Amino acid sequence: MPVRQLPPKPNLDHLKHQAKDLLRGHADHDPLAAQQIREFHPRFLRVTDAEVFQAPFKLSDAQVTIAREHGFPSWVRLKSHIERPTLSGQISLPHHERIEDAAFRLAVKLLDAGDAAGLRSHLKQHPRLVHQHVVFEGETTFGTRRCWSLWRRIRFAMAVCLPTLSR
Repeated sequence: MPVRQLPPKPNLDHLKHQAKDLLRGHADHDPLAAQQIREFHPRFLRVTDAEVFQAPFKLSDAQVTIAREHGFPSWVRLKSHIERPTLSGQISLPHHERIEDAAFRLAVKLLDAGDAAGLRSHLKQHPRLVHQHVVFEGETTFGTRRCWSLWRRIRFAMAVCLPTLSR
């Protein structure tokens, strides 16, 4: 499922117009609108164009379609992302710089640097980090939001590094 990235300074009014255009496309039985709806609206994943056009389709359905096309699970989340941008939503930054929790960000940096002693010491001070995760809004990988778990990253690093170190 390809996802369109939001521009650096997204315009909510422009996205509202896209939703209204999609609503009109549904009413006009536009095959491109049906394709977009099928691809991004969860209620229409496995239906034909005829079934898309027969089904009721409201503005809220068009908004969900537009939001999911841009990697957000709902219109509310997309709107919130645009109206109140956060560090995690700044797609121009590398992922580790977009982590808002400073303790988690430091743990990721220590892990990426291979500093096992520093990471061990940091995790003793912040044991909650092992179970914490961060979600990057507006990005999806095969339809799921990108999410980082520190514990998964540690396990991955161990699986990759330990066989190399034991040689």
